[in-house]
Amino acid sequence: MQKPEFTDEELMAYADGELPEDRAAALDLALMNSTDLTDRLALFMDTKAAAKEAMEPLLRQPVPDHLVETVRALSAADQQARMSSDDTVVAFPQDTAAPAQSPVWKLPLAAGLALAVGLGAGLMLSPDSSTGLGSIEIAALADTRIIAALDTLPSGEDVVLPDGARIAPIATFFDGARTLCREFEFDRADGTTVVSVACQRNGQWDVQMAIAAAAASDTGYAPASSLDTLDAYLSANDAGPPLDPDAEAAALSTLR
Repeated sequence: MQKPEFTDEELMAYADGELPEDRAAALDLALMNSTDLTDRLALFMDTKAAAKEAMEPLLRQPVPDHLVETVRALSAADQQARMSSDDTVVAFPQDTAAPAQSPVWKLPLAAGLALAVGLGAGLMLSPDSSTGLGSIEIAALADTRIIAALDTLPSGEDVVLPDGARIAPIATFFDGARTLCREFEFDRADGTTVVSVACQRNGQWDVQMAIAAAAASDTGYAPASSLDTLDAYLSANDAGPPLDPDAEAAALSTLR
């Protein structure tokens, strides 16, 4: 009998307790007989725990005023569009209270994946030697190959490293504090993908946030769900538009 296969989406749903009962029961049986499947599930469970630990202190902070104003502006624009399209619409007073703050770790894992924000340090994915399960470790961004790529490689290009890993800068921009930042993707040889934002601080690249996915898609890019989380982070930090090639080259030249 052919063993059932389980997609990453199903494993993420299982980790969230949202997998249909019949598939969850089948997965329970498969986990007892497959070390590889156990390792895959462990990665998602570890990333969910890492997201909770990284975000818990931030959840005690109030929602930034500029985000509240953005939500209100979008709501007002939507209301105006509805009124313009239908003259019979009656406008009711809108509740202007600040939007509720939902705990990040209660969001579906498929939307959050592994999230580490405000680290001021690099994110390294490695196997846990004591358990053999995938885990996340936070460490200084000391990989000279990544540093060299961030210093010199234009956005839109990539480089494949001798071990089969791939690094691809996606965009270069200035954040709200006029700090030079780069969004990049790092695909490990084992299939793990990390989408990160690193900014120049005190003459070195500091990873400000990172999103880890179990594997890149067939197109070579991280799943769209991880990019939704990235977009939310960029908005919260007033990220400017991506620099054009000439402006990017000029900005990177100051690092050398």
